Amino acid sequence: MIEILNELVNNRPILLAGIWYGVPITIILIVLFFVKSSRDERGRQSLEKQVLSL
Repeated sequence: MIEILNELVNNRPILLAGIWYGVPITIILIVLFFVKSSRDERGRQSLEKQVLSL
């Protein structure tokens, strides 16, 4: 099991694929968190409740 995980961690194509998918998703989530239209009149409090309810 440890050998398989070690191969995945040290595999360059998998690392690059993770970067290409992870960076845009992270940027989109940060932008959505700070965009005012994704919040209601109570601000981030409702967004936090939505995230915690998942």
